[in-house]
Amino acid sequence: MKYITDKIILNKNSELKSKKNIILCADRNYMKYVGITMTSILMHSDKQVAFHIFGDEISEADLKKFKNIAESDDIYISIYLIDKDVLQRLPKNIKTNRHISIAAYFRIIAYAVLAETINYGLYMDCDILVKGKLDAFWNYTMNSEITALVVQDNSEEQNAQRVGTARYFNSGVMFVNLTEWKKNSFTERSLKMISEQDWPFLDQDVLNVLLNNKSVFLNTEYNYQYSLSKLIDDSPCPSKEKLCEDAVIVHYIGASKPWHTWVQCCQGAKAWVAVKQNSMWNDVKLSGPETIKNHTYKYWHKFARVAKKEGHWSAMFKYYWNYCCSKVLGK
Repeated sequence: MKYITDKIILNKNSELKSKKNIILCADRNYMKYVGITMTSILMHSDKQVAFHIFGDEISEADLKKFKNIAESDDIYISIYLIDKDVLQRLPKNIKTNRHISIAAYFRIIAYAVLAETINYGLYMDCDILVKGKLDAFWNYTMNSEITALVVQDNSEEQNAQRVGTARYFNSGVMFVNLTEWKKNSFTERSLKMISEQDWPFLDQDVLNVLLNNKSVFLNTEYNYQYSLSKLIDDSPCPSKEKLCEDAVIVHYIGASKPWHTWVQCCQGAKAWVAVKQNSMWNDVKLSGPETIKNHTYKYWHKFARVAKKEGHWSAMFKYYWNYCCSKVLGK
């Protein structure tokens, strides 16, 4: 199969026909977060769903957990391992958005692979929490003029102007007409555009250019872009900020994620942790500043500032000390 070196089907007894197909992508280190997003989906579904997971590798531990979900909930799960030679040819110089990884390209490959067998698929990033039913995507009548259902990006106006499109969407949630995708060779065209120049937002920019005037924009509750980084920077007391009740899909954009220790006072992070605790990945530890590869000191500084705003004085002094040490050591 083009782009793919291996395909693993879990629970082969489950029928794929008439299922709502959901696409999830991640590298080896983020597969656990795919599992937590999947758990949140299953909490709000009738179980008539099928999951298609794309990645570069998967650990035995994560594979076992996905298998447990497939068998216990009678869910069809397929796992595709992407050809590393394909990935090696993609640009890796991500200057402006270091929290974005090469895994952002996986969805482009996923659409091409799945277009051979299914007509529609709902793609979601792995930094997502589903809080409601997803039926609206499948209830929408799509025609040959429409390739995707999308939601506007928080910075739509400036990004649309930058890439020269009528509108600009966030590619973290996309309901894709895979028949039209295949007909227009969008995967091949995307990879060609990506290889020809640097795009600040990687494939998201490319997808907006290719799907200009071929997308329908849904309400923001279907990709509620929620920045924990902005919240802890701007709010005088982050713990008092409530998560939007109307959000069906919460998308944790930005560098601070709900699995990071310095945002655990936030209601949005607590909602994600509650799902984690009810998932197969309840043993996954939260990640502290010491796990961040680049500019670790900045995240100790964030931790200290949050502790100060919340009135946790001993923690504040501890984190400021860690910040100073990390900065002196150049970490």
